[in-house]
Amino acid sequence: MLYSVAQDHPVREALVAPTLNGQKVLLVEDEFLLADEIKKAVLQLDGTPLGPVPSVGQALALLEHHRPDFAILNIRLGSEFSFPVADELLRRGCPYVFASASPQIDIPERHRAVPLWSKPINIVELVSSLTDRNSAAQPIDHAMGFAKAFSIYPDNLIK
Repeated sequence: MLYSVAQDHPVREALVAPTLNGQKVLLVEDEFLLADEIKKAVLQLDGTPLGPVPSVGQALALLEHHRPDFAILNIRLGSEFSFPVADELLRRGCPYVFASASPQIDIPERHRAVPLWSKPINIVELVSSLTDRNSAAQPIDHAMGFAKAFSIYPDNLIK
């Protein structure tokens, strides 16, 4: 169910999706349809997708030329794991989340504090948890632990 609220209604801000305000989002996902859906959602939220890329090698190559504001990493990419990408993001101080069906037991200790979003992910909730709703275009603060999740958005707000 989508909610309809007049453009000038004061409640509208609480019901619309958050905005990424051009923030660059690295997408590392090997499932084409899911990767495409996440990319479209990032674009709809006014973000700049970097990728999606389906492998560790391609993600690391992308990171040689780009500095994302945050990243969404699938843990299992075919026969490899995205942990080398997570290591590089951690080294750079770039926030990231895992979006995977893999159990948390597969995550090395150094990445266990990173949020694990179960597939399929709700990109609106994920972005809400990463950005400060009251201050659009704020850089994401990894130290905050991604604790700002909102539950007011309908699951099908983004198509």
